[in-house]
Amino acid sequence: MNLSLLIGSSILLGCSPMPSAIKQQQQFIQEHLVGNSDIEHYKLETESFSLSVHENGQADEAVMLWIHGTPGSWQDSAYLITESSLISKMRVVSFDRPGWGLSQYQNQAKPIANMQTQALLISPLIQHLKQRYPRLPLILVGHSWGASLAPIIAEQNPEQVDGLLLLAGGMSQTLTQPRWYNKFAGSGVGHFLLSLSDLGKQLNHANLEMFALQDGLADSADRLSKLSIPVVLVQGGEDHLVDPKNADYAEQHLAKSSSKVIRLAEQGHFMQVEQVALISRCTYALASKQLTNC
Repeated sequence: MNLSLLIGSSILLGCSPMPSAIKQQQQFIQEHLVGNSDIEHYKLETESFSLSVHENGQADEAVMLWIHGTPGSWQDSAYLITESSLISKMRVVSFDRPGWGLSQYQNQAKPIANMQTQALLISPLIQHLKQRYPRLPLILVGHSWGASLAPIIAEQNPEQVDGLLLLAGGMSQTLTQPRWYNKFAGSGVGHFLLSLSDLGKQLNHANLEMFALQDGLADSADRLSKLSIPVVLVQGGEDHLVDPKNADYAEQHLAKSSSKVIRLAEQGHFMQVEQVALISRCTYALASKQLTNC
């Protein structure tokens, strides 16, 4: 492995080897997602921006909108968008977040780190889904950086979002401060070394988003306390990328009557691979507003 890839892997995984969950996900994508004719693919275009969107499942009980982390793509939803317990009754929707994959400004592809800007660019998809499935609750399921972003999307679309499932996400500005490897990657030397490989370029992009968390979460306590929709937050005790104390922070500020915080002592970061049954159960619980079922 060359130096730039070594540094890049350290940034992404906190100096750990690639987790088996990610290898498992990559294999699953190749076997079950690539070329899957059941999945509908389309671009949702506004005057200046294009979102790459992917849907599967029966629109009977709810719509799940998956929001991936950083770095990432819509394919991180592979286990969910093909999961029979979900797609038998629910429309599962995934997309490349703004700046990733094929979700780009029409005149120039570029990173979009600001969380408020991302939420604004995602809002047309929220509106589109509510128009397409007007009688169904819309549940946002965010993972990692996507979980940090989901409350901002809900704040900007209060009449359209019906519930939040937040998985392994940073909620506290204090608990999500950049680590040493983020700071090194943000330096001139680190940025240059990462730019020497395709993986490194993606990690430079991800690093911009990690620094953007500081501004995006500045008013997180107020935002969480004002949420009037049901919220479930799940955090793993063995998560080495997101401080498990974020669950305590969220629990302190979310309305107790309409929220539930689940702590999984031995769970790591990659719940979209390892906790599919829980994600399915909690999404249905949010859609029915029966959080005791989660």
